[in-house]
Amino acid sequence: MSYGLYVDSSGTLYVSDNTYHRVTKWLRNTIIGIVAAGNGIAGSTLEQLDSPQGVWVDGSGNLFVADTLNHRVVKWTNNATSGIVVAGGQ
Repeated sequence: MSYGLYVDSSGTLYVSDNTYHRVTKWLRNTIIGIVAAGNGIAGSTLEQLDSPQGVWVDGSGNLFVADTLNHRVVKWTNNATSGIVVAGGQ
């Protein structure tokens, strides 16, 4: 189920998916999404998300995810395989 949506200045759509514990990125004029954050398995490692909801992208292309059940905000740089906790967490 999708909870958060964000569209950046280039028209790329970011969708948080708390069923599959990831954020997908949909480039303009494409029909296949790219996993931008999370590995699809709920958990608390820096490769994982647990019920992501809010998403936002800054001017440098960094993706910020409200990782709800981990009580943290995680920053993912472009093409990263793991995130960096920027608020909350354990």
